[in-house]
Amino acid sequence: VTANYVLDPILCVSPEQRDALGKVGTTQFSVWNGSSGTLNWNISESCDWIAVDPLSGQSTGSADVRVVRVSVLTDNPTCTPRECIITVSTPALGQSKQVKIVQAARPPELVVGPTGRTVPWCAPAGMNYTTFSITNRSLCGTELNWYVQKPAWCTWLTVDPLTSSGTLPS
Repeated sequence: VTANYVLDPILCVSPEQRDALGKVGTTQFSVWNGSSGTLNWNISESCDWIAVDPLSGQSTGSADVRVVRVSVLTDNPTCTPRECIITVSTPALGQSKQVKIVQAARPPELVVGPTGRTVPWCAPAGMNYTTFSITNRSLCGTELNWYVQKPAWCTWLTVDPLTSSGTLPS
């Protein structure tokens, strides 16, 4: 007696979570058939801050892995991480898997202003200096470490302080 049987395709997705920076960027995950036959799959998501490509595909086995690219279209405007659930499904087989995209909170954004300064070479004593401000534009109360680096050839310039850290106001 010989028994012949065909295994149904099995939807496989990896990894099940991708972490993204708080800024625009890309990440990816893989979709494949963990069995035999042809697996046709579709992707759905409802987040306006990502784009997925491709939105459908097929795989004929574990050696036929398809890479799905996820583009993060916008910086995270909030001070907390945000999530988007991508669903990969096989309508004919009734299988589905989810991939969670977690975008980090808005990162600190160092702003130095103004970007340039001129100090007169013959300024009177006590007036031969200039100032600039350092602010954190993120509004999230994130600690921001910074330092000033001046070229070695710039011996005539003194910077005080050279480093600092702390939660800078916007």
